[in-house]
Amino acid sequence: MLTLNTKQAIKLLHDIYYKTDVTKSNSYSFSDSTIQVLLNRMKSAGLICQRTDGEVDLLSSYRLNRPLFDITLSDLMMALGEGLHPVYGNTETIYDEYGFAARRLGVLNEVACEMLAKIHLTDL
Repeated sequence: MLTLNTKQAIKLLHDIYYKTDVTKSNSYSFSDSTIQVLLNRMKSAGLICQRTDGEVDLLSSYRLNRPLFDITLSDLMMALGEGLHPVYGNTETIYDEYGFAARRLGVLNEVACEMLAKIHLTDL
């Protein structure tokens, strides 16, 4: 349902918020260039900023511009320029993967799939 970049950005925001003190290069399964692109997009959108007192290659050199609980999935998706990937068929993966947000994402997925099924390519 959520793109890989969105999932990775959520992890980065959590780590920034909880002040996980790790270098960007050794704490993630995704590339340094991906991390930098995501951080730059979130920085450009005003979700995060870089501290002047931290080392550039540490994730702890960033801080959130507002509390994590005040940043919505919509805020993040707009910052990243990412969309949703509807899940067709086995929607149980949504409920297994997304915790407390699963119910809302499940409904969103169902509505998105239904609406997309009503748009014909000749209408575009």
